[in-house]
Amino acid sequence: MTYKSGKTEWDTGGLIQHFKFCATMQLRTPLRILQHHSDTHWDRSIAPPKIVTKSWQGIWVPCTRLSGLFECEATMASEIGQIPVSGGDFLRFLLTIREAVEMCDKGKHAAALAVAPGVRIVVASPVFPKKAYRGRKETGRAVLFT
Repeated sequence: MTYKSGKTEWDTGGLIQHFKFCATMQLRTPLRILQHHSDTHWDRSIAPPKIVTKSWQGIWVPCTRLSGLFECEATMASEIGQIPVSGGDFLRFLLTIREAVEMCDKGKHAAALAVAPGVRIVVASPVFPKKAYRGRKETGRAVLFT
């Protein structure tokens, strides 16, 4: 994403006060992008910081003096439909999921995931009969699907 204005001033008659970062609310959005959702940039002398690496990950939205007046009921698009502009529960869910996924890539399970990338680990429910798992390798309560 590039700052297209050649001028360092944003002024359009004092209309734009600041920029607010809006992250794309999807499961594929990286954790470091989601953590910057709702960040604001007030310094008129420099362009907003470059947070995204791909254009779909998020944008800097210009805000006016009146922008905050309408945010109470405002919504934004997400993978699950309309959510509050703040991100609400869905943002907290995405942060939790992305943290777990990205820790898994770097943590103690990274070697196991690299060796067997096609393996998913699913916890077996005691409600389903044993024959539902026939032909699959069982280890305790975890069932490995390949």
